[in-house]
Parts: sequence; C-alpha cells; structure tokens
Amino acid sequence: MNKSELVVSRPSAYYFEDFLGNPLAYSNLFVLTHLGQLKQMEALIKSKNIKDNCLVVLYTFKNLIVPQIVHDQYSNFFDSVVFLEIPFGVNKLDFAKLRLVEQDYKSLISSISPENLYLNSFEGHYAILISIAKSRSIKSILVEEGTATYKLNLSKMTQDNEEDLNLKFLRSKFIETVGQTQLFKKLVKTYKYNKDLFRQSKRFITEVSKDERVQKKLIKTVGNEHLKASLQPYKDFDQAYASFPGLIKSGFGIEDVDYFLVHEVVNEKAVEGAEAVIKKYNITSRDMLFVSQRYHLDPVLYVKSVAAILNSMARSDQTIFIKLHPKESENTYNLFKRVEELSGGRFVLIEDTQFLIESVIKVSKIRCLVGIASTTLIYAPLISPATKSISIAYQLIELIQSKKNNHKGIKTIQEHIEILKIFNSTEFLEVVQLPS
Repeated sequence: MNKSELVVSRPSAYYFEDFLGNPLAYSNLFVLTHLGQLKQMEALIKSKNIKDNCLVVLYTFKNLIVPQIVHDQYSNFFDSVVFLEIPFGVNKLDFAKLRLVEQDYKSLISSISPENLYLNSFEGHYAILISIAKSRSIKSILVEEGTATYKLNLSKMTQDNEEDLNLKFLRSKFIETVGQTQLFKKLVKTYKYNKDLFRQSKRFITEVSKDERVQKKLIKTVGNEHLKASLQPYKDFDQAYASFPGLIKSGFGIEDVDYFLVHEVVNEKAVEGAEAVIKKYNITSRDMLFVSQRYHLDPVLYVKSVAAILNSMARSDQTIFIKLHPKESENTYNLFKRVEELSGGRFVLIEDTQFLIESVIKVSKIRCLVGIASTTLIYAPLISPATKSISIAYQLIELIQSKKNNHKGIKTIQEHIEILKIFNSTEFLEVVQLPS
C-alpha cells in the first residue's frame, strides 16, 4: 500500500511502525475504526473526565477515506493517535490473517502498557485483542455502539450454529469446481495435461482451504488461546458503559455497567447544526420525521409504499419530514424529491447532510419519529421523552413482499426487527389495508 494516500500530518499522529520505534505509555487505550465510534469515545472521555489517553485507529488498504476522516477530526482528548493497518478481510475467519493481527496487537499492548482498554466491538479480531489484554491484567471496557451491541440478547446469537465439516461439504465444493470440467464430465481415460482440470483443481483446494468452517477447525486445532478467542463473541468484559445497563448485564453477564448515552453529552457544534436545520425547514414539535434506511429493495415500490404509510399516519396539521440515509442512492433521492414536489408541502425532504439527526430530535422535541428498524428509534425517547418512536416495518413488508427482488431486503428488515423488539421504546404500526 502507498501510505502517502493516508496523510498522517498532525503532531500527535503516527503510523504504527513509527510509533513502535519510539513508544509511549498511556493509562487508557481506545481502539476504533470509524468516525461514529470516535464521537462515542470522545463523548465518554468528556463525560467521565478520562485523562492520559491513546487512540488507535484500525484501517485496511482498501478504505483509506474513513481513517483520514478520523485523522482530520479527532480532538485533543487524545495525547497520541496511532494508525494501525490490519489485513483486508480480517473480519472473516482466516488463520493466517488473524495470526498477523495477533502479533501486531501484542506489540501494541506491549508498547503502550495501558491500564484500561476501551472498545466498541467484541467479535473476531477484537476478541483477540481483548484476550491479549486480559492475559496481561489490563481492564477491558465495552462502550455501547448502537443496537449491534445488544445482539447477544437474541438467544439465537448466543448459540454456536457451526455446520459440520463433512464429506457432504467436500462433495459440494468438488462438484462446483473440478466437477465442472469437461475432462471430469466425460471421464476421459487419459493422463494428458488439461489446463481446465488444473485450474478447477486449484480452485477446489483454494475454496476448501478458505472456507470459514475449515478455518474455524484450523484455529480450534492449532490456534493459541488468543486466536481461539476469535471464534466466539467476547463477553468477559470488566466494565461497560451503556444506555440500557440491564440489557448489557443480561446479554454479556457484565456486573459493572454504568449508564451512558452519548446524546446526553452537550455538543455545542451539534446543537448549533440542529438549530440551523430546524430553522431552515421550519420543523416544529407537532411534526413527523421519517428516518430512511438502505435495504435491498425496489426503490420505486419502497418510496411509494413509505409515502402511502406516512400519509395515512400523519394528521392534517403535521408536516412529514424525510431524512435520507447518508449513502442513499440517487434514484431513491429523486423519487422522494418527486413525492415532495407532488405533496403540496405535506412532505418535505431534508437535503442537508452535515448534522446529527439525534440533535434535531433533542432540540425540536418532535412529536413523532418514524422508521423501519433504525437505531434512532431506540434512542429518540431517551433523548426527547416527548417523542414517540414508531416502526412501520411490518406494514412496509406487507406492501412490498409480492415483488421477488425485495425478498433479500425483507429478510434483513426482519432480522433488524428482532433486535428492535429487545427494547421497549418502539411501537410497531399495525398492518392495515391502505387505500390504493
């Protein structure tokens, strides 16, 4: 990788290799990957007045934009910031890649010698890092990051659904690769070199060796205690900060859990941004706000269905504001824009992107927040007790399920619904027959 593409230019920022050449010890080590986690950690540091901090930003050569954004926006809450490159694809079980990560994590822990390790994540290579820290009596602290933190509260997530690594698996891979060659199909009785057979045989070996079941078996068989930790979500944290302490205690078994909600920490810049948006669009407390999400759905049917549902829900004195996902497709944007143009002011598309929707909810105290399975639905009533959260997930599924290319997106929505139902903060809209 050409590291010049990631510009590390601030006085306290280092590449990992450079930092190891002149390491510095810190009491607190924060490890994260993106801007949302950075803001979460900075809010925690401000709220709890945590001092003597080092931040480590993990990144891959495939995505240098995200670490660059973190580099450009981290605050003076951190005395040093280290950028550590990890192998691309390390989120999947891969013995060789995880072993490389393990060596870097050991070097990281040895160089900084922290007393406390703060993390938002607890699976895969993060579990390896926690295991190393645990072996050196370093306190591990989990900091909530949205609804993903609570997925262990789903009973099916705590079960090991490992598929058997058996002859059926090998036979299937063989048929997909070597079995596709003409030489194999015709059972030609010859030892003549065949390029296609060689290529497919090589593919067979590669696909079998890279399959996660094989990698899992390899880690179980020859991996050390730290590598084996990657096989399960890591639950044995010493402490946690979360907005739903009871759920963390039941999901992880952590006894020492302190209440923490990032949106309660005053952020003057975020409040100013929210006030500007509220003034620009004339958002009032009586209105309705819909937070869109990206799913694998037909955009025309999605937008048409959402508009119909919202129109049936809203009272005559309410304006329906639409907040799109930051990475929404241009097609979806254009469709919602068309809805706005035809609505006579009933629908308003919020086109500003550089603001936090939670801050808008907090400042405006908007009466009704509507979504599918957005994390915002869970936090809105905590941020603004006057705000009611409503999910239209079931009604939306009812309207779009007839189209086959929506089935993948529907499956994802259903999975997200199960997480949403863990909390008692969201009301689910009853499925009714809408006027055509």
